[in-house]
Amino acid sequence: MATMVDLARTAAEKKEELDRWEKGPTESDRPDYAYGLTLFLDYTTLKKMSLTDRDFDSGQPVTIMAHAMITEDRIEIVNGEKRHSISLQVQKMALEQETKDVADKFYAEKASA
Repeated sequence: MATMVDLARTAAEKKEELDRWEKGPTESDRPDYAYGLTLFLDYTTLKKMSLTDRDFDSGQPVTIMAHAMITEDRIEIVNGEKRHSISLQVQKMALEQETKDVADKFYAEKASA
């Protein structure tokens, strides 16, 4: 399996985004993760996965295992810089609420980074 990478944006990345806009939220108000990293699972999807509101608590980490198809592979030139992006269509997925020990270890590693 591939190595897990923490995708949180750095302070410099948040500032760079903030500098692109004249008005808007302050750097500290910017989310740690880019919008494109949000995964929304609707009622029907959760039902297919046999999951209910009792299976998860908001604000707690989960482990995701998924199979996806690359549905778009794109290159754009932004300010002379070549930027590559892809779109993924998740086709199969498993979710599991992490135990307190795993969550504590993950967030301890993140805090020390």
